[in-house]
Amino acid sequence: MEAKSRRRCLYEERNKDISRCSCARAAKGFIRINKSQLVNLLHVKEIIPWFNSRYMLRMDNGAELEVSKMFSKKLRHTLNL
Repeated sequence: MEAKSRRRCLYEERNKDISRCSCARAAKGFIRINKSQLVNLLHVKEIIPWFNSRYMLRMDNGAELEVSKMFSKKLRHTLNL
């Protein structure tokens, strides 16, 4: 994990995929929101219902990230929405 201008980027080795990483990080408050992004739930400022059963996450640094339809169900289950 690398901090860069108030954004944190997670870099994995080429042979590791993000699904293995997301399982290991889930216990630490991270959740996968689409095929290429993990989010620390402690830094989510607002959850906005979006189109087609999706969500938009507004982060405490002002970034807006879209939760894909595929991962929206897991987000709802995790947060009891």
